[in-house]
Amino acid sequence: MQLSGKLISILPEVHGEGRNGPWKKQEFILETEDSYPKKICISSWNDRVELNQDMLYKPLKLEVTIESREFNGRWYTDVRAVSMLLDKPEIHAAETEDRSATMAEAHDEGQEEEPDRTNIRMEVEDDLPF
Repeated sequence: MQLSGKLISILPEVHGEGRNGPWKKQEFILETEDSYPKKICISSWNDRVELNQDMLYKPLKLEVTIESREFNGRWYTDVRAVSMLLDKPEIHAAETEDRSATMAEAHDEGQEEEPDRTNIRMEVEDDLPF
């Protein structure tokens, strides 16, 4: 599953010793880019992803796994990072500028531009009497 948002907090690293040897867990908080942003605590085990203070408040794209388990009648959910990429906002800005330039050229030449169909909802006629 992919998540995108900005890194807002890096929690202290936790170390331990298990039957398979030493382990390390790093948790961090990601804030999503939805219309109602959500904060998600994500864990990274044994240096799966590298985090540093320079990444704070910068856009990220994460590949995560979500797993729930039951213990004594209660369920616990764990969100683990598999990989992380810094999202480059400069690329998005350049793409937007290119699209704006193309639209302006089409308008200047008198051509009709194809409408953006990414956000069109299909309206279904409801035949219910109420």
